[in-house]
Amino acid sequence: MIEILVITHTVLVILIIFFVEATHKHEPGTLKLEAAWLLASLCSVLFIFSTIATLRSMYSWNAAKHQANIVNKEYGTSFTQAELYYASDVIEALKLKVK
Repeated sequence: MIEILVITHTVLVILIIFFVEATHKHEPGTLKLEAAWLLASLCSVLFIFSTIATLRSMYSWNAAKHQANIVNKEYGTSFTQAELYYASDVIEALKLKVK
């Protein structure tokens, strides 16, 4: 998931640059100029949301590593960071069944 967010992030940056560059090629007050500015603004907003989503995913990914260490120590298991990141709900349900 993080890879998809990073790719989305990169595409949005390229689109922003493209649309801002397009605004310099048209006469002020034309429809093409306004459309380019609108699309650049939209891509900028999407870029901000993409940045927030990427940071949240990275935080969860790093937290999964620490959770895996704790769970493995406490229960004698061998969960990996990826298993805890993608299947933490299932693991929590299994832990409740074991108790």
